[in-house]
Amino acid sequence: MSSVQANNGARNPVGLLSGSVSYCAAVRDIRLFFPEGLCGADSPPLEEEEINTLTSDPILGLNTSPRRRLVKYERRTLVSLRGWEQLQSVERPYLAALCQTTCLILPAALGQGTGRPPYLELLEELIGKDFLVTGARLTAMNHPQAGFITAILSVTESEASSMRSVLTEGPCLVLAAQRDNAVVCFEALLTGDYCQKRPALDCTRHLLYPKTEKQAEELLCRLFDFLTSASVHQIENLDSF
Repeated sequence: MSSVQANNGARNPVGLLSGSVSYCAAVRDIRLFFPEGLCGADSPPLEEEEINTLTSDPILGLNTSPRRRLVKYERRTLVSLRGWEQLQSVERPYLAALCQTTCLILPAALGQGTGRPPYLELLEELIGKDFLVTGARLTAMNHPQAGFITAILSVTESEASSMRSVLTEGPCLVLAAQRDNAVVCFEALLTGDYCQKRPALDCTRHLLYPKTEKQAEELLCRLFDFLTSASVHQIENLDSF
């Protein structure tokens, strides 16, 4: 089932879900939207339809020189100025001066169980704290890729061993989220009253996130090949230059 956004004539966009109308249509839609394959274990229906299952991240390369870079675009905003008869396009670079984009990795352990997934508490809190999600991927990592991520995060060897195990346990949800001081303030958000809730404690125990802007930029460039048009930051492919 694919997620879409629709306006429906309302003032605020409304989130909708669009599902395939038949089994044959579902197979076609999966091949269209997920050409690299699906996250999860092999199953007879997938094998019969020749749909691949991911055992590694298709865009996370281990090369020392990244193939992509993160660039920041100044946003133009339409504003209505008193005395003007129409909206004018005015450059307002100060709107994006403090804006940062962070990269959050939620391992498979956060989606296990029969109750409400604990990561939903985190997502709701992020939105409540004015974070804007500008990218989302569900992916799988092999051991070399998991080791590469721990190297970017500059963790100790004991922490790295635990992280590699968690990252290769199953599908990981990777998010790009922006707001003012998204990287430098994230640690403070995690230590607030919100984290006294049990679901939040379960979530933050395995959540992986960058501590510096340099780490955030490298994670974003390794784990995403594009971000939404609403993002202040965009990812450029260096192969095209």
